[in-house]
Amino acid sequence: MTLLAVSVLLGFQNCGPDFIADSSLGSFSASSVCASNLEADFASSYHSFLKTNCSSCHTGAGPGNGAFANANLTTAFNAFLLAGNSKIDMYAQNPSHASGKTGPQNSAAIMAASASWTVSVNACKDAGANSTSNISSATYLLRNKMMAAGATNKDITWILDADLSPPLSQTSGISLTIAIRKSLNENGSTVYYLSNLRLTAGSRPVHIQSLMAYINGQRQSLASTFSRVDGNVTAGQTSMLSTATMIIQADNATPTDTLAFSINSLSVLN
Repeated sequence: MTLLAVSVLLGFQNCGPDFIADSSLGSFSASSVCASNLEADFASSYHSFLKTNCSSCHTGAGPGNGAFANANLTTAFNAFLLAGNSKIDMYAQNPSHASGKTGPQNSAAIMAASASWTVSVNACKDAGANSTSNISSATYLLRNKMMAAGATNKDITWILDADLSPPLSQTSGISLTIAIRKSLNENGSTVYYLSNLRLTAGSRPVHIQSLMAYINGQRQSLASTFSRVDGNVTAGQTSMLSTATMIIQADNATPTDTLAFSINSLSVLN
């Protein structure tokens, strides 16, 4: 299965479903540092241009599909990943795409942004070529759970007493829950949507930090959104760990696809 994990689904203008995932980024393994480096490059290259020229349609709430012109950097970056820069470059220089906003006047800015982005992507691919393992360096792993996703959100829950490896003392009552649904992309591939990441604490408060998703045991290295989770959950309470939605395109999805998470830091507090 070919997988590409990002955080928001998009299109571009004429306000139709023009985009599919950028397959050039989906086949190599890299750490979340790679995704952070790419996001930093996006911030300094494409993001300002997209906010200025595309925000009337592409913030996630406008008439165009996608949110790559959203003011929030992470939202825009992950939408940009799903599109790929080549199509954005093409439409940004097309004068008939969005009158007054796109056209040859953007060529210099787009060429500079594209050159910078290509350097960062190639560096990321080189790092991936030197890493053949998907084994997590995280402290804890949650076991694989079959997704069996449908068209509406369903919750998948890990009970830490049973599902955490290695075991951690005093985890009674602690659980991690995420909502998942799926749809078909325009190219016929399956798209999984992961949202509403929540942690329920037991009789003691819990600190959790940095989660990475695994699909069928494959670490979703480009999906860095949940890796930034860092929060405390009050005893006996449920807290939302992230309001972001992670999207994973699976070219050859099956009914037995599984989901798991690694957790870099997990502590039961006094």
